[in-house]
Amino acid sequence: MEAYDIIIQLKAMFGKAARVERFETVTAILESRQKDDEPIGPHVLRMIRLFENLESLGVPLGNELATDIILYTLHKGYANFVVNYHMNSMDKTVHELLGMLKTTEKSIKGEPKKNVLMVQKKKNAFKKGGNKNKKKASGKQGQVGNLIHLKGIL
Repeated sequence: MEAYDIIIQLKAMFGKAARVERFETVTAILESRQKDDEPIGPHVLRMIRLFENLESLGVPLGNELATDIILYTLHKGYANFVVNYHMNSMDKTVHELLGMLKTTEKSIKGEPKKNVLMVQKKKNAFKKGGNKNKKKASGKQGQVGNLIHLKGIL
């Protein structure tokens, strides 16, 4: 047999299995999202392995598309990083991107959550000259505050 005939025969035997593997790999890429508590390193390395698997199956994504997919799969804590990456028109390989993300991860984890305390004045419950049978509240009227504790706004 000649080389061409061997290739045709191999494609007939294993072509269906490669298509199924390609479908499963694409599905894994599309369903990938980094969880809030997941470290960045294993997530990006898993994505790189999926891209390399697609390339070995004859479907190379290219560096720009692979980078865009990785940036899309990051959790909300990396939103500023993604904006800066696009604003500065960076063109990095996926491995360089991984290094940048690891550096950013340190600053994200080191940042304490900021809490906001809001105080709101309550309208005076006892109007002047109103019903005189109601008892007056002790202390300053109208100075009662509602405290609302909001986490993670800033």
